Amino acid sequence: MIRRNGEKNPENTQKLAKRKQREYAEAAKDKAKDKAYDMRRREIMQKKLRTKEDTKDYAEETQGEVDEQASRAADNAYEKERAKDYAEYSKERAEDMAYGFKELFSRGRKLNIFRMLGRRLWRLLKMRGRRDRKYNPGPKSRTILFHCYRRRILLSRFCGEKMEEAKIEEPVCEDRISKLPEDLLVSILSHVPTKTAVDTMFLSKRWLSIWSMVPTLEYKDKEDEGESKKSVWWFLDKSLQHHKAPVIDSLCVELGSRCPTDADVGKCVANAVDRLVLELELKLEWSADPTRLPNSLYSSKSLVTLTLSHKILVDFPNSSSCLTSLTTLRLYFVVYKDDDSLPRFLSSCPVLKVLFVERRKGDNVKKFIVKVPSLCFFVYGNVEGVVDIHSSLVIETPALMYLTVMDISGASYSIENMPRLEFADIGYVAFQDDGVILTSLSSVFYLELYLNAEMLVSCSAVNFSRLIQLKIHAESDWLESLMLLLGNAPKLRKLMVDYEYSDQSKDLPLSWNKPKSVPGCLSSQLEIFEWESYEDSEEEEELLTYILANSKSLKTATISMRFGLEDLIMDKLKDIPRASTASQLLFKYATVSYMGQA
Repeated sequence: MIRRNGEKNPENTQKLAKRKQREYAEAAKDKAKDKAYDMRRREIMQKKLRTKEDTKDYAEETQGEVDEQASRAADNAYEKERAKDYAEYSKERAEDMAYGFKELFSRGRKLNIFRMLGRRLWRLLKMRGRRDRKYNPGPKSRTILFHCYRRRILLSRFCGEKMEEAKIEEPVCEDRISKLPEDLLVSILSHVPTKTAVDTMFLSKRWLSIWSMVPTLEYKDKEDEGESKKSVWWFLDKSLQHHKAPVIDSLCVELGSRCPTDADVGKCVANAVDRLVLELELKLEWSADPTRLPNSLYSSKSLVTLTLSHKILVDFPNSSSCLTSLTTLRLYFVVYKDDDSLPRFLSSCPVLKVLFVERRKGDNVKKFIVKVPSLCFFVYGNVEGVVDIHSSLVIETPALMYLTVMDISGASYSIENMPRLEFADIGYVAFQDDGVILTSLSSVFYLELYLNAEMLVSCSAVNFSRLIQLKIHAESDWLESLMLLLGNAPKLRKLMVDYEYSDQSKDLPLSWNKPKSVPGCLSSQLEIFEWESYEDSEEEEELLTYILANSKSLKTATISMRFGLEDLIMDKLKDIPRASTASQLLFKYATVSYMGQA
């Protein structure tokens, strides 16, 4: 093939391209090897550096342990020197007194008197045996020991008894707990009473200030100790002055009638707030008037749990105070400045989850308002027996999941916006309008209710579409209300009845009108039925017979009765026909149970 001038050979071009590709590949390979080598070298250098740092840390830790052991050895040597000096001093004093005893013996004193005296004092000496060598007896104890030591030596010399040289016997006990780290000792002391923790300061120098770092403090007046004993306030006031922990995890103060009326409780609370207290419990049952707490309490950024009880005046300031971390609040029998004190208090708790309230007579509140968007758990009690039909309870808590109300005051209710409510316990409520409460409970899964004849209309009007567990407390004339309630609870699976039968119930008419149709929950859903305090009255037997005869899905029926009734009625109850052939009938008294198969 003839090529023109300047025209390239295709074969040479291809060879040249392949050669360049090989060169590029080899260059890339060499570059990758160099990069891998650099990475490996870097890893080795980093590993060497870490090893060197670990070795340095280990050396520092070892040096610290050596220093601690040296310090401990120096302390032990010092204590041994003290014990040696004490023994030499005692021996010299005993020898000085020998001459006086010799003169006394030469005057003709009876030998048996000295022997008896020597034995008694020697027993006393052994009873004073010390627990460890760090013990430093007081002046009175030293005097007793010296006299015991002298008399033992002199009697052994003058009476001719074969005795060994007198010694103060000291049982050797190894102190292991003092060798623990200080943070662990503080943790241990936080689980014992505060007074016991403070008493440990007398054990040794090591324990002198450990108690002052304990973050958990508890001071309680015990009313059963008698009026002669001082209040715990004196101990509280002194110990807090020496307490050094920067943060207090928990402070509990309960002052009784023995507490002085001029005690500055506010100063104690302010001290705790300044040291970022997390949990504060304050209970005042003294004879003074209700006391006002410092404003710094209502602006604490660290407080998580607050409990105020009895003679405390809740007066929330009008300023922009805010308890940003408070999640649990308990108010037991306190006094409020006015109706607005509590709403201001609650509105300043943006993350409050749990609220307990127990009211008292004369707490200065007519309209008790609870409006907390974040509240999940609310327990309200007003059971002091004071009827006040002009009072009211207002609840508006959209996040509430658990509600308990015990109120006999006859107050009116306004309950709104509780779409997430799951559990409700409504007990001993003197209803003005029971429909308000029951309507607000229509979304619950678990309901505990004190049932009476006045609730008949409400039970028929409210539909409990999600209710799966119901517990009824009843006293009289309640059967028809229960039937209406069951008819409006189509998903009910567990029913519990606690009927308090009394002599007054005998004179009341039975409102037992069997429904025209069986409630849907009995015919298809009810699986567990429990009856507490069964007394075998006429209406009890009728209701039990109706439930057993119509509950087709029933698995267990448990009847609890008082002692002496089980032998009389067990056979009669076993003969009641049951719609569910797989159900079990259980009879209980205390811890004893009997089973009967259908």
